[in-house]
Amino acid sequence: MIGKRIAVPIAVCALLGGALAAHAGTEPRFGDDRSRWAYDGECDDPRFEGAGSAGTQLDNDRAHDATDCKKLFEQGRVGLRNGDGRHSDLGGAAANGARIEHGNLQNGDDVLMSGEYADTFRFDGSSGHRAVVDLRSADFDPYVVVRTPSGAQFDNDDYGDDAGRALVALELDESGEYEVVVTSFSEGETGAYNLRLVLENDAAATRRRDRNGELDLGDETLTTGEYVDTYRFQGWPGQHLSLDLESDDFDTYLILKEPHGGQVENDDTDESGPSGHSHIERDLSEAGVYSVLVTSYEPGEIGSYRLEIHPSGRAGDEAAPAQHTAVPLTVSLRTR
Repeated sequence: MIGKRIAVPIAVCALLGGALAAHAGTEPRFGDDRSRWAYDGECDDPRFEGAGSAGTQLDNDRAHDATDCKKLFEQGRVGLRNGDGRHSDLGGAAANGARIEHGNLQNGDDVLMSGEYADTFRFDGSSGHRAVVDLRSADFDPYVVVRTPSGAQFDNDDYGDDAGRALVALELDESGEYEVVVTSFSEGETGAYNLRLVLENDAAATRRRDRNGELDLGDETLTTGEYVDTYRFQGWPGQHLSLDLESDDFDTYLILKEPHGGQVENDDTDESGPSGHSHIERDLSEAGVYSVLVTSYEPGEIGSYRLEIHPSGRAGDEAAPAQHTAVPLTVSLRTR
């Protein structure tokens, strides 16, 4: 849905505030492991923050990721947020290079002209950089709007056909203050949400990388015994990624690991083609660090290889998300 009418709320909260302090020396009650994300090596409980926290945390996972969170807490990689993790000030906690907001749409919030509750945030953007605004909720159908300093509007309802996620990925054309409006698709919807903002210079994200390497004795190995070299890059939603691996010395095998645990693999580009050529094409849907693993089909294979990592600026026109379309913004004030 494009062109939703947005009323400017009377009060706004500041995005990108200081990180919230943890309770030093406090041993929390970790709960159980009923989260669907339990045992993934990240703390999904929104009461915690820090380098070991998941990029997206939902209120439904409160006290339901005990094993991961306890281990990371004991390692000093996560700590309790101020209070018990429920935010009323939406101060802006840092996690994994992003800014995370945990909030609630609820009765008493500002209301749009069309009747939906809304929370508004701000961030400072710079021309030539990229911003990814990722809104998720298990309680309502989230809708996110980003307004540029000059008043252009970008919005999204269901990202990737996910009714619990709305995402806007922008290449910033101007410097200044941007506004993010968190709201719902339908009037009167309420519930908890997580808002994740990533800001980064886009130049390195779209640069093609060509690597000449070698699998050799002494390299790291997979659990199944194959030698492996690993390369990493920053990826963004809307990018089209092309990976190409060739070798004249061994049967190539290519693995792409996504920021939140997904994995794509390829052995031979074509079953009838050469065994020394592997290829992956992928439209990226997450902001974060992707890992490319160069390895072989059989344990113990060694030799030289050529790897091309090409993350283009955005996916093809037919696959580009709707949020890249700017529409005029109709502004109206609501008095209480």
